[in-house]
Amino acid sequence: MTTPKSKIVRPYAPDYVDAATLAYRLCISESTVEKWEREGKLPPRRDVFGILRWDWSEVVGLINSRNPVERSKFVERIGA
Repeated sequence: MTTPKSKIVRPYAPDYVDAATLAYRLCISESTVEKWEREGKLPPRRDVFGILRWDWSEVVGLINSRNPVERSKFVERIGA
């Protein structure tokens, strides 16, 4: 008998995620994932052996590119 996907517990997050997993990892609803996809706010999904999934590393990269880490005033003062 196959274990339902919702009952599977992994010690790591998957690299390629579906809408439900992406919503969970971003703490948003699946409808927001769908909205952001329509608006082009998410990277395109990839074909993983016939199943469309988001590459989590691309999602993280996009988030990081939109929110660059600002150098602290202290780091600026010491010239690092």
